[in-house]
Amino acid sequence: ADALSVPCHETPWHATQRYATPRYEASTSLHAGIPNHNNPSQFTTGYAQMLLRRQWEYAGTRELWRGRKPEGPKMNTMPLIEGGMTDLVRGLHVVQTFIAQTREVVGQAIKGDVFPNELVEATCICKFVGTSLGVDAVSMLRKMMGSHALFAKSGLGAPAFVCNATCSAEGDNTIMELKILSDMIRGRTAKFPSGLVARSMGRAAGRRVLAIYTARFAKAIVLGKGAMKDGQLLKDIAWARAHLLIMDAFWSSKTGATGHGTEGGVSERAKADFIASYERLFIKFPTPICF
Repeated sequence: ADALSVPCHETPWHATQRYATPRYEASTSLHAGIPNHNNPSQFTTGYAQMLLRRQWEYAGTRELWRGRKPEGPKMNTMPLIEGGMTDLVRGLHVVQTFIAQTREVVGQAIKGDVFPNELVEATCICKFVGTSLGVDAVSMLRKMMGSHALFAKSGLGAPAFVCNATCSAEGDNTIMELKILSDMIRGRTAKFPSGLVARSMGRAAGRRVLAIYTARFAKAIVLGKGAMKDGQLLKDIAWARAHLLIMDAFWSSKTGATGHGTEGGVSERAKADFIASYERLFIKFPTPICF
């Protein structure tokens, strides 16, 4: 709890990439005005970022082998640590943007007492993507931090398994995945929304995921009822659709989940860096059951 209340301030280590560093994001994404206690997806992504910040602070003080030099390099200067944590920060930021935008629309829907099927789909995606990728982020941090992850002060031990618990809270993730597939089959949501398809075709990452989504959907059509017995196929379709919607939301966002940005919004180049990290870490097919 106290880790979430640390005042945010901008201290990036890459002067040319203001929105692309663990140092910046870990100190700001937790202060997006998103109450991380009120639903599993917001809590899990926020908790994962809190752990990320803790590991980054430790890596900045951990001195490595100095040899004959008076002082050895710090752990956070190692390419795999720096690059890995940067990718984690960016990837989680992309997910948080989608969650934040969906939350705003849900608020309007509650006020107007109107819940379109597309919004139901988005809330299902928030649930299974936010919690699943939060668990994956914790696993990545454990691997990167090595033996330090075994110590209680790292926060990566038993308490971090709360992220696993959120995957089953308020609706198991598999049920959420099947829900969005069911809505497409029953015609409640469009199988290939024209606007989403057109926008995805304009981005390299979007085209790659769209190709997979189309191929998997075509296979499901050929199999007919037999597709219901292919769990991996169903999971791939659900996640491919989720990735398309999440990336589309991020590209359309001016400031992202943190609410930080220039007067003209976040640059296209910065967004491309974030999407590249998201794709590198989280877009995997066949979709893994566990990371």
